[in-house]
Amino acid sequence: MNVLLALLAVLGLVGGLAYGRNLLPAERTRRAQRRLHDGLAAANGLSTSESSWLWELASAARLDHPAHLFVRPSVYDAQVTSRGAEPALAAAVRRKLFGA
Repeated sequence: MNVLLALLAVLGLVGGLAYGRNLLPAERTRRAQRRLHDGLAAANGLSTSESSWLWELASAARLDHPAHLFVRPSVYDAQVTSRGAEPALAAAVRRKLFGA
């Protein structure tokens, strides 16, 4: 009985590790994207609330590369338009990212 419990525990541990291992690359990518986002937000002088709003915008759009919102005005404008963002907030963030 104890051998069976030990075997089940080992199989559960191995199975859990294998399952977690498959999830790690996606989670690592998302965390790296968030770190890049936070760095770009700080470099562009975005407030915490503006940065959070922009991250939510990128997440809702399911962009492969959320950082494109910082460097491609056409991507930013398309996402703002499609999500019906608050005009004042969207305009303030756009000025900080792309100038006038």
